[in-house]
Amino acid sequence: MSEANEDKTSGDFREMGSRLAQEVISFLKKKMDKASRSGNLKDIKLSFVGHSIGNLIIRTALTGKSMRNFFNSSVQKLN
Repeated sequence: MSEANEDKTSGDFREMGSRLAQEVISFLKKKMDKASRSGNLKDIKLSFVGHSIGNLIIRTALTGKSMRNFFNSSVQKLN
């Protein structure tokens, strides 16, 4: 469960998306580090569930520049 915007729900979608993206990146780095240390580094799959405005924040986070390095070439462009 994301906590990035828990107490900061008013504001710009880009700001909230950026905070969510940073939280996701931190999570991914921890997962990758743990998997690397155990010698079991492979694709990491994430699912996002949002409702209403939450979906817009998720979409903003995933399409931001900071997330680009975490997607492989098989990921389809978000519409």
